[in-house]
Amino acid sequence: MNRFSYLLTMSLLTLLWMVSPAHAQFVHNGNLEANRLHYEQFAVQNGGHSVHLAYEDPFGFTTRASGGLLGNFWSESDQRFYTWGASVAHNFSQGGLFATNHRVFTGTNFNSNPGEQYSVAEYFLHPGYTNIGGTQPDIALFRLDVTLPISNITVAPVNVGDRITYAGFGRPGTPATGLLPLDGFGRAFDVYVDDFGLGSSIADFYAESVFYPAGHSKFLPLGGLGTPGTSGAFGYNELGQLTTIAALATTGTPSYFDATYGVHISDPLIWNWWNATLPPAVPAPGAIALFGVGAMLAGLRRRAS
Repeated sequence: MNRFSYLLTMSLLTLLWMVSPAHAQFVHNGNLEANRLHYEQFAVQNGGHSVHLAYEDPFGFTTRASGGLLGNFWSESDQRFYTWGASVAHNFSQGGLFATNHRVFTGTNFNSNPGEQYSVAEYFLHPGYTNIGGTQPDIALFRLDVTLPISNITVAPVNVGDRITYAGFGRPGTPATGLLPLDGFGRAFDVYVDDFGLGSSIADFYAESVFYPAGHSKFLPLGGLGTPGTSGAFGYNELGQLTTIAALATTGTPSYFDATYGVHISDPLIWNWWNATLPPAVPAPGAIALFGVGAMLAGLRRRAS
């Protein structure tokens, strides 16, 4: 299939070095407005879990990407709930250099409707992550210093053939137009899970989803492809449960038969760390030992600056 020809030019959806924001995704001809509405409707139906993620790279340039909120978790040390979220690790660190000033925005358009803004207090990278690449567990959890009125999202596994929806803020475009100037909107696109991994280039904890054209048996009217800025976008199943987090794409010039790769949260390598890092969703009755933020977190921990 055409996606194999792009493996040598595989690029990450949001590089730490990007110096300009990116919003929307690469979707079918004429569907940019439909996918924008898909995002707005999807965001409302799923309780506002998808968010913008903005930060400063090591050179001081603002980068915009995607992320999501998981809900509220109990801190035994502070005796209170905090809102936690997730994104990809390369939105926080690449090659030993760290981004700063991470904050999330809850609106549907970064320019005209940014919504509320909240700073990331601290974040945690998967301990197997060292740099960007298809064999790296590219995933991060983060904590805000607030408690937001959102429900806790459910995580669910996916299988080959399942349909999921990615909701994020990558650059807009279609196969006819190519990538377009930024417009600030979030967009959502539907995909099938076609496979897990790709040979030795992409690990099996990545779910592969190909962008299919009209006439193909797997064509989806609101189908699409991740672009710069989609990194960290939540992938939801048809019940609104969290399944994957967009991290990679095969690219040449974005086109049909390119693929988006999302970190499969239920893969044991990811899930075991995820469970060990998140505090409990409810207080433990009669607990004596501290088991909250300071005591049970695994992996690379870094206080946000």
